[in-house]
Amino acid sequence: MFYSLLLEHYKNHTNWNFLFGMRNIILWANGSGKTHVLEAIHDLCNGRFQSIHETQCIEGWLETSVGVCKYRMFTDTNGTSYFYQDKKVPRKKYIESLSFRSVSFSPIDMNLLYLSPSHRRDFLDDILDRAYDQFSSVRSKYNRLLKQRNALLKKISQQEAWSDDLDYWDHEIAKTADIYIQYRLHLIEFLQKWREDLNQFFHWKHDISLCYISKIPTQDVAQSVQQYLLENRQRDILLGHTYVWPHLDDFWFFISYWWDKILSSEHLSRWENKILLLFLKYFEVVFLERITKKWIIVLLDDLFSELDAEYSNRVLQMFSKYQIFITAQFFLEHIRESWDFSCINLNSQ
Repeated sequence: MFYSLLLEHYKNHTNWNFLFGMRNIILWANGSGKTHVLEAIHDLCNGRFQSIHETQCIEGWLETSVGVCKYRMFTDTNGTSYFYQDKKVPRKKYIESLSFRSVSFSPIDMNLLYLSPSHRRDFLDDILDRAYDQFSSVRSKYNRLLKQRNALLKKISQQEAWSDDLDYWDHEIAKTADIYIQYRLHLIEFLQKWREDLNQFFHWKHDISLCYISKIPTQDVAQSVQQYLLENRQRDILLGHTYVWPHLDDFWFFISYWWDKILSSEHLSRWENKILLLFLKYFEVVFLERITKKWIIVLLDDLFSELDAEYSNRVLQMFSKYQIFITAQFFLEHIRESWDFSCINLNSQ
């Protein structure tokens, strides 16, 4: 269990100390720094600062199967340092020592359903990055190869290289894209298995499904990518850019009717889309738990806005087995009566 947090010059918190229980609600007005407390926990549990300021320090005490462990992250103009049990360690060792991961939900996550495909791709890749140690190197290699191929395309268009020079890069991109997309497909297949649970859990009349959208067939990926690159080589040379996936893939939630499929973002109300995203976060929790074998901490920022008492309780029930942190402006009576929460009032800190 994550039971103690010390913030030193972290955003608007200076030398603040917090003690937690299994269920925690962080209260006070807008702008008081409630979200920053969740962000600090998320940073510490995943070993990276989401936003960099001149100087930041987070220290947390976590009770694990091997006893109480102390973790600390510190950043300044020289970079970020990691400490485990008061000993400075490389980031890799810090991550390996963590028996926790965290999953966060905030109002900004609603952008997943409304903004560009890059938000949804980043969402998938962020989960995979925290689930598999080797995924980040695969993604980095793919992006590096893509950048090198694009540079070569420009040279060819300027008659400084030959189109046959692309053969090597096409082969390497195809191999790496195959590995990259298998990670993505494994996650998507996991999410798609929960379709029935999604519809039953919230008693919706809608039939909701998740669809992964790609330019190339997902069978025999390497061959498909290499063939696609070859067939579209002249177009890529003309445009100076590689138009092939996985960096152009997308996913959407659809509502199925007998006559058509409609995007959830266009049909559902805002609170229904919020429920949909919260259930997507639940999928993320279960996936990370199964792959990493680590304890998951759930961070829910501004959970109760737009949700009535029934659905607030349903969401809490969904995450009931995990340590949970929630922010709110005030303690709702139906939550106080139904759930045992530790209350952290920032006004009293």
